Amino acid sequence: FLVGTDDLTNEEVGAYIRCLCHQASKGTISEKHMIKICSSHDIHNAIKSKFKLQDDGNFANERLLEEVRKRAAYAESRRNNRRKINTSKPNTPNNISSTYVQHMENENENEDENVIKVVNRRFKIPEPIDVLNYMAELNQRAGNKWQQSKVVLEAQKFFDFYTSNGWKVGRNSMKDWQATARNWMNNNKPTKTNLNEQRVNEVEYRRANDPSYFKL
Repeated sequence: FLVGTDDLTNEEVGAYIRCLCHQASKGTISEKHMIKICSSHDIHNAIKSKFKLQDDGNFANERLLEEVRKRAAYAESRRNNRRKINTSKPNTPNNISSTYVQHMENENENEDENVIKVVNRRFKIPEPIDVLNYMAELNQRAGNKWQQSKVVLEAQKFFDFYTSNGWKVGRNSMKDWQATARNWMNNNKPTKTNLNEQRVNEVEYRRANDPSYFKL
């Protein structure tokens, strides 16, 4: 993402991220809506090349489409794995209550991180793009106090930090990642000048060697 936007101004990068967020929620973006986001023909011309015309007449960023397809395939493989595990379980003896059986199944599912990606039934771990989209939205509401490069960096740091600690806040399981993201942004100072070059380079190096980093 950072390499692909090196030649864009901060205003152009902001418009580009908003267009990506719209595509992520709607599937595609119309040229009319893209022009509305860009607010000027110069900005529109600068980022339009990053979107490809689709059969329905709208536009889409091909790399974001590919990431969405990969996540859909990944989610389907998880569902298939769960079905296989459920169908391979032996028949339950009649003297064991169904409530106890359901409890044990839930315990087994929670212990197998390769089968289920849910900390508890009320909380689902977000994807990296979900964190980026939400932080970009918060930054826009706050008048774009952060540079776009810092938004990307903080989104990746947020995802890495809570992935490493099992998505816990203190000793408790996280209940609302968006509320946690808001606190994360409120506790960080806005960037007024481009002081993140070394951190940008570090993230770009990791992104080039780690497929889990952003690829927009």
